[in-house]
Amino acid sequence: MVKRIIAVCCVLVMTVLIFAACEKKPPMEEINGIEKAVAYDEEGQTVLNSSGQLRVYSLDEKGHIQYEEDGTPVYSYVNLPSIRADGQTVDTDEYSLTMPGGWETNSAGVFSKNGTDGKCTVSMGLASSLEDSSFDAYIQENRMTNEENVQKVKEQYPNYTVDMSTENFLLAERNAYAATYIIKDENGKVVHYAVMIYYSYEGQAYFINYICKDGIGYDESFDFTSYIKENYVIK
Repeated sequence: MVKRIIAVCCVLVMTVLIFAACEKKPPMEEINGIEKAVAYDEEGQTVLNSSGQLRVYSLDEKGHIQYEEDGTPVYSYVNLPSIRADGQTVDTDEYSLTMPGGWETNSAGVFSKNGTDGKCTVSMGLASSLEDSSFDAYIQENRMTNEENVQKVKEQYPNYTVDMSTENFLLAERNAYAATYIIKDENGKVVHYAVMIYYSYEGQAYFINYICKDGIGYDESFDFTSYIKENYVIK
């Protein structure tokens, strides 16, 4: 029976933009930097498929488990890349990245900007399998969800401004998409900044996220997307 071995790297994906309802949801665990609902077997053990991927539940937009018509849960499978993190470099079998001076990674492969108490981070990992959809469809679904979340922020904080911009480009000759979010308070101060990059690779969607919670560590001169284009390596 497979032991519970999960490669973990933390990522805070648009935490300021999410104001979830209080409905009960399945327990979540961070896998490859993104929260997933791990589908354990009857004995409470993780389940791997023949390719060594971990079984997880497929969730709807509200974070609830999806079911087939006969009541069977809908499953998907995610990779568990081995992370080698040291100093300013994170290296896995799928990708690698070295950040500039002033950044340092932890053992889980999450970069933190020095002096920000972990509130300005860069994280990477597997986002989703594309077995049942194209990369374009996956991006469109994410864009719609993020636009809805942006609207919720505007409604809850009418004096705040929320700017969202997107870009489609090639990352190491693979289709990639970047969405940048800047939230400013009524005084024009940046209270949240995020760049969310996705790219397609061998039937999987991967993410690269740059998050500055509360605007801490935000540097207008640092063009994160351009930096990734030049320094992110896909193997």
